[in-house]
Amino acid sequence: MAKKGLENKRHREEEPDLSGKKWQWRFPLGPGKVLLTLLCICILGFSLSPDVAWLIGYQYTVYFLYFGVFSTTFMLMMDLSSVVDYFKNRKKEIDAAEKSKEDYDRQESDDVIVQTKDTEPAGMKMRYQRLQGQRYGGKQNVILMPKKLRDELITLHESFYPKDRKLTEKFMEKFRKDTTFDFSEDIDNIKYIIYTAEPCYRTVILHSLPYIRLEQFKKGFQRKTEQYNSYSNRISIKLSNLKEMDKEANPYGVFFHELSHAVDDVSCMDIFLKVRHSVEHYTNEAGEKLQDIARREVKCFVAASIHEIVTKKNLNVTEEQEMMILNVLFTRVTEYYKFDQEDMDTVLRELQNEYGYSEFDKEKKMRRAHFGKEHALYKKKYHAVSDVLGGYTGNTIGGAPIGHYAPLYWYNLLGMETKRQGRELWAEYSSYLITGNKECMAGTEQYFPESCAFIRHLWKDEIGSVFEKNERK
Repeated sequence: MAKKGLENKRHREEEPDLSGKKWQWRFPLGPGKVLLTLLCICILGFSLSPDVAWLIGYQYTVYFLYFGVFSTTFMLMMDLSSVVDYFKNRKKEIDAAEKSKEDYDRQESDDVIVQTKDTEPAGMKMRYQRLQGQRYGGKQNVILMPKKLRDELITLHESFYPKDRKLTEKFMEKFRKDTTFDFSEDIDNIKYIIYTAEPCYRTVILHSLPYIRLEQFKKGFQRKTEQYNSYSNRISIKLSNLKEMDKEANPYGVFFHELSHAVDDVSCMDIFLKVRHSVEHYTNEAGEKLQDIARREVKCFVAASIHEIVTKKNLNVTEEQEMMILNVLFTRVTEYYKFDQEDMDTVLRELQNEYGYSEFDKEKKMRRAHFGKEHALYKKKYHAVSDVLGGYTGNTIGGAPIGHYAPLYWYNLLGMETKRQGRELWAEYSSYLITGNKECMAGTEQYFPESCAFIRHLWKDEIGSVFEKNERK
């Protein structure tokens, strides 16, 4: 009875505070809808102005009035529909989370270590700790490890922590019930990675799962790649592809990349019209956010590369001109820019030859990446570095095969950063931390030492505190 009481107490201490998220409402309208609605209201207001007929004539005033009334009415109806749907979905999510909490409470008396005739609980605990200590059974990743060891650890973990089983099964229930494809192998692999991750990552992920939706790609889906939607807290992914994607380098890295985006979003304490993402909320001791730290580090190693090229090729370029080249890179006009001085132009082209680049294909009306084995960041362990380098320079240099080439992904129409540079670095490096990919971690830390340290700090100290710091020892 004493053991049972202690076990129940431990589970109560580790139980997620699901009700604590009830107040975390988000602004239901996207920025595009808000801008269009405001534009329509401005047009309507302009057409109702007493002097507008004198300015543009009576006929055009009537046209503006009709258009303003129609467009404003249409946009307001669309906005109202979005708001109603949003609050309905949020209420369903909260009700589901509270129902899960009630289910856990009702079954609390059953949360006891499973005992068998031949194995004592102490022996099971020691076996569990040994399996935890030797992740992937000594192999490189979950795909290469013996399935017997994987299944044994999952069974032991879920016998000690049955709530974790409920959380993961609820999160992936759509894939478990899918009749078109057997996802059981993928589900077990993902469970194993979560259960064997470091306590700070495991705790935050498990506490986040009730607020994230996971679904398979749908036919006619608007994007052909995996993505996380921050307005619906939904990850859309093709799970059947994940074993083959990055099979040797980082299995399920794409899945945990998108899951890290979701954790960044749902763990944010700043709500409504304020900051939506944790990486845009927290700062270091110097007051820098991840976006600022990463930008500074990108500028540092690009400036060092420029100086190295000038020295190596003995070019007639002064320090002031080196800074001018750096500034041109960060204005993202290098693709069409040509310096009057040939040596300065040579530096720009050498940078592109070193890191790769992308250019706009006028015939296909899309960006085409120039990136191959000859480039310095081609290896998988540098893909996060190349992606972020491309992000800050508008893919003028860098941009790995996994890079983002959409016209407004990194910079908006006003030429301002969309802050996705820091969020992408967060998500990719976090996927390495969760899966334990030491090679990719080392490659990213080589170029972003301060950013990576800040990301680890967010996981262990800042975001972890939102979900109650009750890591399992």
